[in-house]
Amino acid sequence: MLAQISVELHKLTSTLDQSKRAGHIAHGDWRSDRGIRLFDRRKARIARREVHEHVRVEGKVSSLGAAVLHNSYEDLEDQLGKLSGYARLMAEELHREGRRTSFLACVVSPLWRFVRSYFVRLGFMDGWRGYVIATVEARYVREKYLRLLVMNQTPPRHRHRFFPDR
Repeated sequence: MLAQISVELHKLTSTLDQSKRAGHIAHGDWRSDRGIRLFDRRKARIARREVHEHVRVEGKVSSLGAAVLHNSYEDLEDQLGKLSGYARLMAEELHREGRRTSFLACVVSPLWRFVRSYFVRLGFMDGWRGYVIATVEARYVREKYLRLLVMNQTPPRHRHRFFPDR
């Protein structure tokens, strides 16, 4: 009975007009992932974060063979804009949690994100879309750590100079 369980489904991500051809990203950081998509609200709670929230449930989690098609972004501008916003939100959350970063992390972490997405997780097999995803993900990581570095080094009263949108 659905009221007693939670249901986990695959998420198939499409991007950059790929959904019009009924394709999806099969490799890299955006390959199919599982997540709890249906659940009894009385037995679950959403772990709130500014970015990457997820569901935590009590009891059994079932899996269905079905998948949800996730059309991630309208176009590259939409993707870059949203990821920039996510980078800001994540950096602010990390800063509130007391996390610190270094210049080295600002250089190495984006490089590793690209290598992991494009080579280790076979993003190159998704063609030019895999390259775009790996590059944009690396940009997101660079911006997140760069913002955190500046927040860690800048007194609160001067942060508006670096982050005028807040």
